[in-house]
Amino acid sequence: MDQPTTPKISAADFADDKIIYSSYKNSITAGYNIQYNLNLMSSWYTKWKIKINHKKSQHLTFALKRGIVPGTAPVILNSGIIQKSTNSRYLGSILDQRLIWVGRPCKK
Repeated sequence: MDQPTTPKISAADFADDKIIYSSYKNSITAGYNIQYNLNLMSSWYTKWKIKINHKKSQHLTFALKRGIVPGTAPVILNSGIIQKSTNSRYLGSILDQRLIWVGRPCKK
């Protein structure tokens, strides 16, 4: 059985990494869409006995407008708060809150 999704959420999986996102003009509505989907996922994870490592999970709000990036309510999964971050690494790329590619770590 596939993991639950909603029409207002998109998801991307690679190995054991997962991104879920919602695009909306209002960050509060986007945050609500994310939280609703996480509530569905929490039930699915419990049913299939999948444990989430909250220390490796991040919550990041992207905004293209200048000024302060709007905040959202805390994001919760399986009764644990997912930490808010100002940048995140995914598949070797680092994105910040303005969707700017920060750089790729060099491997020697």
